[in-house]
Amino acid sequence: MLEFNFSLDFIYLSYFKDNNFKNNEKYAKSGIFFLENEKLVAIGPVGRNQLQIKCKTAECDKAVEELENLIRSCPNAEELKLQQANCKEVSV
Repeated sequence: MLEFNFSLDFIYLSYFKDNNFKNNEKYAKSGIFFLENEKLVAIGPVGRNQLQIKCKTAECDKAVEELENLIRSCPNAEELKLQQANCKEVSV
């Protein structure tokens, strides 16, 4: 179990996608935050501050540490909303 200091929101999916994680729409439709890359799968309910981790590599500790570092560097939800709004303005 990986815990952090903010609640999961779907706004964070774009951040993780930009950092080589995939998500699954069927989980999102059920209110579940799902991340996957070549090293691990992380899953947890939206609105909570925890993810359960399942490693797909023998170097599990390293994979979890990389995810922890990514989460620590994650912008807050308001910053992400602003970034996404700015991207939409530019692409119009």
